[in-house]
Amino acid sequence: MNRHYNESGGGGQDNRRTDAERILRENTFKTFYDGGFLRKEIFMSSADRMARLFEDNRMSQGSFRSLFNMLHAVDKRIAANPDLELGAVREDLYRFVTLCEYQHKRRVIQVEFLKFVKNHVDVAEQSKEEFHGFVEYLKSIMARMRAKS
Repeated sequence: MNRHYNESGGGGQDNRRTDAERILRENTFKTFYDGGFLRKEIFMSSADRMARLFEDNRMSQGSFRSLFNMLHAVDKRIAANPDLELGAVREDLYRFVTLCEYQHKRRVIQVEFLKFVKNHVDVAEQSKEEFHGFVEYLKSIMARMRAKS
């Protein structure tokens, strides 16, 4: 189940932007689970498409990793302390979004990554399980990005 967003047509740069919007739309989920288990797409096809999109927009695995590590640390805290309140997880998620907005303004990350994050906040904040699904999706994307040579 993917969300739907408006697309605009055009040529050249507009086509690239439309392609990016389509890829974002097709790889945005309302839940990271299917039948009680993490969706195959977050590990495979969607992760691969998102990795290509981010790389095509000059996002390095290193800059991705530095942002990912923030949420990965929270996911590890949840695993170590299952009683951690969802409110604490949400606070860290919101800090992550704020950091992404700041890094976008500094031109460290491109708008596509910021949109990807914002598209998934509503899902990731629903429960600790959905938050974990988002972290797993990010981990799968990072694994598919090319490391610096």
